[in-house]
Amino acid sequence: MKESKIPFHSSRLQIVHRKMSNLKYDVAFAPVNKRLILLSNDLSKALLKKGISSTILKTSLIGKDHNGWGDLDDELIQEKDITFMPEINYSHHSNFFTYSFRVIRSRLLMRKSYKPNYKCLILFMDDYAESEVLIPLMKNQKIPVVLFQDGFFVKEKKYDFDLYSLGKFIRSRILPYFFTPLNYSENSDYIFSWSNYGFNDFLKKIKTDPLKIKIVGYPFKIVDKKLPIMNRYKKILILHSPLPSLKAEEADNKNYLDIFKVLDEHNFDIYFKAHPRVGFKKITNLINEYNKTGVENKPVIIDRKISSEVLYNDYDVLIMTPSAAAIEALYRGIPVIFLPNKHSRVELIEKLASQDKVILIEDINFLPLIIDKLNTDLSYRNKVITLGYEAARIIGGDLDVFDNNFPIEVSNILNKFEHEIK
Repeated sequence: MKESKIPFHSSRLQIVHRKMSNLKYDVAFAPVNKRLILLSNDLSKALLKKGISSTILKTSLIGKDHNGWGDLDDELIQEKDITFMPEINYSHHSNFFTYSFRVIRSRLLMRKSYKPNYKCLILFMDDYAESEVLIPLMKNQKIPVVLFQDGFFVKEKKYDFDLYSLGKFIRSRILPYFFTPLNYSENSDYIFSWSNYGFNDFLKKIKTDPLKIKIVGYPFKIVDKKLPIMNRYKKILILHSPLPSLKAEEADNKNYLDIFKVLDEHNFDIYFKAHPRVGFKKITNLINEYNKTGVENKPVIIDRKISSEVLYNDYDVLIMTPSAAAIEALYRGIPVIFLPNKHSRVELIEKLASQDKVILIEDINFLPLIIDKLNTDLSYRNKVITLGYEAARIIGGDLDVFDNNFPIEVSNILNKFEHEIK
């Protein structure tokens, strides 16, 4: 199948075509979804206030439906240059084999001709996707690579016991030039962590050099603090997270249907949103079939392209497996009920749950009991909200230090880089 280039949709964003431009930036960001594109824009503004210039690399390795750029038509990204990367720009959705082909093709296209227009690369994953193309190119040109924390936990093992992991393992052994055998965080020169917990615990476990780790604080802006409401918690938002490839997807989808049934028996309004970077046709079809069975409270499927954080003020309680999307909800005083991730334990959430700072349940039949208690016991509700905020500070770090810490750490890296190339 011939790969087609992605048209640029928004006139609000200024594109800098690399081959036509000699502009030089201090920093480049390499986001891989809409949330990270918008975060990159916010990070750029923080740097600009300190006189550090930056650009956002516009790439599409796994296809236009999942790269986030096509969802930005209604977003305003100003004061920003976008560097278009034609060698990492594919339209169609990819699978294991087409993804592998694209990494190889893009690397070969860029190996000799690519001249970065920046002095430092900041990315949000360093063992997958665009990073497998860009990081080796940075290493060859001695450009420092910064891994910016994206979520509050990562898998401790690179491979699982499934066919997809077996394919990745074989691929990295046969083609190590193109596919890194190193674990997440081991391919970067520096790591920017939100706090001393969660992700930083993982870094300590794998014995990351402490000099590489920089604590910068929580980068996302908490715009609104949702105040405790006195009326009944009724609107329940369920956030669907992507599964490890080729895992027991059917069992997990059935678990969501079981959650719907449990909540329906107690007359809650149910809303369901899938992760923006994954397809979810199977679970959508199952929900549509479920809604035809005569249930009273039919789950409403929310557009997966809408940011979860935008929705929070419209809902009373969140139900989800551990995810970074929970942090803002906890900061804003919205009760979050965590379901265990059957495929990857999150020790920090388990620890916080043992301290009663977050709610983590094994049995979904307890869901309506917990929500009813939030409605009938206001002291319990206030405790959940107060301790949830404390948990958010542990997971995400301080809210008021990022705008100072982040530019300082970037400036230090740039100074070191410029000193070494003299």
